[in-house]
Amino acid sequence: MVILAAIAVIAAVAVTATLLLWHRDPSDSDRITAAAQKYVAAVGNGDNATVVSLLCGPEADAQRDDALQENLVPEGAGSDSETGNDNGSRHRVTVQNVQIRGQVASARVVSTPGGEGTLFFREEDKSWKVCDEAAEEFGQQR
Repeated sequence: MVILAAIAVIAAVAVTATLLLWHRDPSDSDRITAAAQKYVAAVGNGDNATVVSLLCGPEADAQRDDALQENLVPEGAGSDSETGNDNGSRHRVTVQNVQIRGQVASARVVSTPGGEGTLFFREEDKSWKVCDEAAEEFGQQR
């Protein structure tokens, strides 16, 4: 009887551990990688609404203002509207060397077609946003 109880406890622990490993929340590195991939694809496809949604606050505001001035986005359009082209282009994006320093981060991005470069991010409202302004902060936090 004791042996059966011990086996039941071991099985319960194994099941719990397995569920915890399979259902883990994405790490910051995973979230940065996903944001970088989505951003590069949106830029490549000309999807301004998605680009703006992935930018940090001040940069998103500036992008919206520029778009309004150029009449690219109708006044009152939200950042969740769908835009882009229908050419079916696909971008292969590789994200490497994600480095996180507090609320800012960097990642090396290689896009085919497109090239390669470093994107900088700032965490805002529990999301990682592409943010050129974070480059300076990132460099200062060593």
